[in-house]
Amino acid sequence: MSAVTPQRQGTIALALSEKCVALLLERGTVKGVSSIDLAHAAGISLRTFHRYLGGKEDCVRPVLYAAIAAMGRALTARPASESLNTALGAAFAAAASGPQLERTLKLIPLLTETPAMRAVWAQSLHDGEAALTPSIAERMGLAPAAYPRAAVLATVVLALVRRALVDAVATGSDPAPVFEEYLTTLDGGPLAATPPIPAPVEEYDI
Repeated sequence: MSAVTPQRQGTIALALSEKCVALLLERGTVKGVSSIDLAHAAGISLRTFHRYLGGKEDCVRPVLYAAIAAMGRALTARPASESLNTALGAAFAAAASGPQLERTLKLIPLLTETPAMRAVWAQSLHDGEAALTPSIAERMGLAPAAYPRAAVLATVVLALVRRALVDAVATGSDPAPVFEEYLTTLDGGPLAATPPIPAPVEEYDI
Protein backbone atom coordinates (compact mmCIF):
# COMPACT_ATOMS: atom_id res chain seq x y z
CA MET A 1 0.00 0.00 0.00
CA SER A 2 1.43 3.37 -1.02
CA ALA A 3 2.19 5.96 1.63
CA VAL A 4 -0.19 8.88 2.12
CA THR A 5 1.30 12.06 0.68
CA PRO A 6 1.50 15.17 2.89
CA GLN A 7 -1.09 16.89 0.70
CA ARG A 8 -3.49 13.96 0.98
CA GLN A 9 -2.86 13.77 4.72
CA GLY A 10 -3.74 17.44 5.03
CA THR A 11 -6.95 16.92 3.08
CA ILE A 12 -7.95 14.02 5.32
CA ALA A 13 -7.08 15.97 8.48
CA LEU A 14 -9.24 18.91 7.36
CA ALA A 15 -12.22 16.67 6.62
CA LEU A 16 -11.90 15.03 10.04
CA SER A 17 -11.43 18.41 11.72
CA GLU A 18 -14.65 19.68 10.12
CA LYS A 19 -16.58 16.82 11.71
CA CYS A 20 -14.98 17.38 15.10
CA VAL A 21 -15.76 21.09 15.00
CA ALA A 22 -19.37 20.26 14.13
CA LEU A 23 -19.62 18.15 17.30
CA LEU A 24 -18.07 20.88 19.46
CA LEU A 25 -20.51 23.43 18.10
CA GLU A 26 -23.39 21.05 18.69
CA ARG A 27 -22.32 20.63 22.31
CA GLY A 28 -21.57 24.34 22.68
CA THR A 29 -18.51 23.59 24.80
CA VAL A 30 -15.23 21.72 24.77
CA LYS A 31 -15.65 20.73 28.40
CA GLY A 32 -16.83 17.18 28.84
CA VAL A 33 -16.05 16.31 25.24
CA SER A 34 -13.44 13.56 25.02
CA SER A 35 -11.12 12.46 22.24
CA ILE A 36 -13.24 9.32 21.99
CA ASP A 37 -16.36 11.45 21.42
CA LEU A 38 -14.57 13.38 18.69
CA ALA A 39 -13.23 10.24 17.03
CA HIS A 40 -16.72 8.75 17.04
CA ALA A 41 -18.16 11.92 15.48
CA ALA A 42 -15.50 11.76 12.77
CA GLY A 43 -16.20 8.08 12.15
CA ILE A 44 -12.67 6.92 12.93
CA SER A 45 -10.82 5.00 15.60
CA LEU A 46 -9.11 6.77 18.47
CA ARG A 47 -5.77 5.71 17.03
CA THR A 48 -6.59 7.29 13.67
CA PHE A 49 -7.82 10.42 15.45
CA HIS A 50 -4.47 10.85 17.20
CA ARG A 51 -2.61 10.08 13.98
CA TYR A 52 -4.26 12.82 11.96
CA LEU A 53 -5.33 15.38 14.56
CA GLY A 54 -3.21 14.88 17.66
CA GLY A 55 -4.83 15.69 20.98
CA LYS A 56 -8.39 16.69 21.76
CA GLU A 57 -7.88 20.44 21.47
CA ASP A 58 -5.74 20.04 18.34
CA CYS A 59 -8.75 18.82 16.38
CA VAL A 60 -9.63 22.43 15.46
CA ARG A 61 -6.23 23.31 14.02
CA PRO A 62 -6.80 22.15 10.41
CA VAL A 63 -10.02 24.19 10.22
CA LEU A 64 -8.28 27.28 11.60
CA TYR A 65 -5.32 26.93 9.23
CA ALA A 66 -7.66 26.48 6.27
CA ALA A 67 -9.41 29.75 7.15
CA ILE A 68 -6.11 31.65 7.20
CA ALA A 69 -5.03 30.01 3.94
CA ALA A 70 -8.32 31.10 2.36
CA MET A 71 -7.58 34.67 3.41
CA GLY A 72 -4.15 34.38 1.82
CA ARG A 73 -5.63 33.19 -1.47
CA ALA A 74 -8.20 35.97 -1.41
CA LEU A 75 -5.42 38.50 -0.80
CA THR A 76 -3.47 37.23 -3.80
CA ALA A 77 -6.57 37.62 -5.97
CA ARG A 78 -7.11 41.30 -5.08
CA PRO A 79 -6.28 43.97 -7.70
CA ALA A 80 -2.63 44.96 -7.69
CA SER A 81 -3.58 48.65 -7.57
CA GLU A 82 -5.04 48.35 -4.06
CA SER A 83 -2.99 49.27 -1.03
CA LEU A 84 -2.13 46.31 1.15
CA ASN A 85 -4.46 47.26 3.99
CA THR A 86 -7.37 47.74 1.59
CA ALA A 87 -6.67 44.36 0.01
CA LEU A 88 -6.37 42.74 3.44
CA GLY A 89 -9.73 44.11 4.51
CA ALA A 90 -11.38 42.73 1.38
CA ALA A 91 -9.56 39.40 1.70
CA PHE A 92 -10.68 38.97 5.30
CA ALA A 93 -14.27 39.83 4.37
CA ALA A 94 -14.19 37.26 1.56
CA ALA A 95 -12.74 34.53 3.77
CA ALA A 96 -15.02 35.26 6.73
CA SER A 97 -18.28 35.73 4.86
CA GLY A 98 -20.72 33.21 3.48
CA PRO A 99 -21.76 29.97 5.16
CA GLN A 100 -18.61 29.89 7.30
CA LEU A 101 -19.40 33.13 9.13
CA GLU A 102 -21.99 31.68 11.50
CA ARG A 103 -19.74 28.74 12.31
CA THR A 104 -16.78 31.02 12.95
CA LEU A 105 -18.72 33.24 15.35
CA LYS A 106 -19.91 30.18 17.27
CA LEU A 107 -16.43 28.66 17.35
CA ILE A 108 -14.59 31.70 18.75
CA PRO A 109 -16.02 31.38 22.29
CA LEU A 110 -14.90 27.75 22.36
CA LEU A 111 -11.38 28.78 21.36
CA THR A 112 -11.19 30.95 24.46
CA GLU A 113 -13.04 28.61 26.82
CA THR A 114 -10.04 26.86 28.38
CA PRO A 115 -6.31 27.56 28.67
CA ALA A 116 -5.61 24.56 26.42
CA MET A 117 -7.92 25.86 23.69
CA ARG A 118 -6.43 29.34 23.93
CA ALA A 119 -2.98 27.82 23.51
CA VAL A 120 -4.10 25.90 20.42
CA TRP A 121 -5.62 29.04 18.91
CA ALA A 122 -2.43 31.00 19.56
CA GLN A 123 -0.35 28.25 17.98
CA SER A 124 -2.72 28.10 15.00
CA LEU A 125 -2.29 31.83 14.41
CA HIS A 126 1.48 31.38 14.62
CA ASP A 127 1.37 28.51 12.12
CA GLY A 128 -0.93 30.54 9.88
CA GLU A 129 1.76 33.17 9.39
CA ALA A 130 3.38 30.80 6.89
CA ALA A 131 0.18 30.76 4.82
CA LEU A 132 -0.20 34.55 4.80
CA THR A 133 3.42 35.69 4.47
CA PRO A 134 3.93 34.81 0.75
CA SER A 135 0.80 36.71 -0.27
CA ILE A 136 1.86 39.77 1.71
CA ALA A 137 5.39 39.58 0.33
CA GLU A 138 4.08 39.36 -3.23
CA ARG A 139 1.91 42.45 -2.84
CA MET A 140 4.81 44.36 -1.30
CA GLY A 141 7.12 43.35 -4.13
CA LEU A 142 9.55 41.71 -1.72
CA ALA A 143 12.16 39.19 -2.78
CA PRO A 144 12.42 35.92 -0.81
CA ALA A 145 15.39 37.34 1.10
CA ALA A 146 13.10 40.04 2.51
CA TYR A 147 10.36 37.62 3.61
CA PRO A 148 11.09 38.24 7.32
CA ARG A 149 9.62 41.72 6.86
CA ALA A 150 6.46 40.23 5.40
CA ALA A 151 6.37 37.67 8.20
CA VAL A 152 6.36 40.47 10.78
CA LEU A 153 3.40 42.06 9.03
CA ALA A 154 1.63 38.69 8.89
CA THR A 155 2.04 38.42 12.65
CA VAL A 156 0.50 41.87 13.13
CA VAL A 157 -2.35 41.16 10.71
CA LEU A 158 -3.29 37.89 12.39
CA ALA A 159 -3.23 39.61 15.78
CA LEU A 160 -5.77 42.08 14.38
CA VAL A 161 -7.81 39.19 12.97
CA ARG A 162 -7.94 37.57 16.40
CA ARG A 163 -8.92 40.83 18.10
CA ALA A 164 -11.58 41.59 15.50
CA LEU A 165 -13.15 38.15 15.85
CA VAL A 166 -13.21 38.28 19.64
CA ASP A 167 -14.68 41.78 19.71
CA ALA A 168 -17.22 40.99 16.97
CA VAL A 169 -18.49 38.00 18.95
CA ALA A 170 -18.69 40.09 22.12
CA THR A 171 -20.77 42.78 20.42
CA GLY A 172 -22.73 40.54 18.04
CA SER A 173 -21.42 42.42 15.01
CA ASP A 174 -19.95 41.51 11.63
CA PRO A 175 -16.18 40.95 12.07
CA ALA A 176 -15.27 42.34 8.63
CA PRO A 177 -15.94 46.04 9.42
CA VAL A 178 -14.30 45.58 12.81
CA PHE A 179 -11.16 44.23 11.14
CA GLU A 180 -11.15 47.09 8.62
CA GLU A 181 -11.39 49.58 11.46
CA TYR A 182 -8.47 47.98 13.28
CA LEU A 183 -6.40 48.06 10.09
CA THR A 184 -6.66 51.85 10.11
CA THR A 185 -4.39 51.88 13.16
CA LEU A 186 -1.64 50.95 10.71
CA ASP A 187 -2.36 53.75 8.23
CA GLY A 188 0.78 55.57 7.17
CA GLY A 189 2.90 52.45 7.49
CA PRO A 190 3.76 49.75 4.97
CA LEU A 191 0.26 48.28 5.10
CA ALA A 192 -1.22 51.49 3.72
CA ALA A 193 1.34 51.88 0.96
CA THR A 194 0.43 51.30 -2.66
CA PRO A 195 2.40 48.39 -4.19
CA PRO A 196 5.52 49.55 -6.03
CA ILE A 197 5.09 50.09 -9.75
CA PRO A 198 7.93 48.59 -11.84
CA ALA A 199 10.03 51.20 -13.60
CA PRO A 200 9.50 51.29 -17.37
CA VAL A 201 12.13 49.58 -19.46
CA GLU A 202 14.05 52.14 -21.49
CA GLU A 203 14.41 51.39 -25.17
CA TYR A 204 17.36 52.58 -27.18
CA ASP A 205 17.61 52.96 -30.94
CA ILE A 206 20.45 50.97 -32.41
